[in-house]
Amino acid sequence: MILVESPKHLRRRYDPESGLARTWRTKMLSTLLPNNRRIARILDANRRHLTEEEKATMARFQQHISDLEARHVLEVSVADAERFPAGTERLFKD
Repeated sequence: MILVESPKHLRRRYDPESGLARTWRTKMLSTLLPNNRRIARILDANRRHLTEEEKATMARFQQHISDLEARHVLEVSVADAERFPAGTERLFKD
């Protein structure tokens, strides 16, 4: 799914730890955060189809979004920010 794959591609291309951090921030605000919000809405609308494990992954993904927004929109540092949860991509497999 392109919404899930694009963060990996953008992170490789515009490593937030490199000199391209400004470009990374722009992509984060214009592409990644809106896509993550769309993904969260899709997951929430289909919650009834998820297993308990998948629901836990979804909750971690939603926390990841919240932490990203805190950092990139509110410019608040989150010490123990949730990273992109392992297993999120599997939520979109058959």
